[in-house]
Amino acid sequence: MVEKREYETIKEFARDYRTEIVPMLKSKGFTLRINTSKGSYWNDGRMNFVIKNVPNNFYVWTHEYNRYSKTEKSQKLLGVIRDRVNSILVESNLDVDMNFDYDRNIRYKPIPTGWDEVEKNGA
Repeated sequence: MVEKREYETIKEFARDYRTEIVPMLKSKGFTLRINTSKGSYWNDGRMNFVIKNVPNNFYVWTHEYNRYSKTEKSQKLLGVIRDRVNSILVESNLDVDMNFDYDRNIRYKPIPTGWDEVEKNGA
């Protein structure tokens, strides 16, 4: 009975997070998928966050045949999502194992020069 309640809590958390962040990402052209799985003795459950689609002007991979090296902006987007999830989880007092990544079916596009450079003028 306790396992069911803990799983429902993670499920409710994922439902609330979906209603908060998915519409914002969708308006910018990103599609986010959130999967939840049942907890165990060590944690309350697992959540997988996968970005399925990106806009045409957003570049994820730095090399065509290497799916491990991501651009700085794509890593920053995952970091922002991770930070927001962690800030919400602190309030809920849940022990959740999380994974953040891009879908492997997102195509490689050649990166134009200067796209991934950080702006140095006070930004």
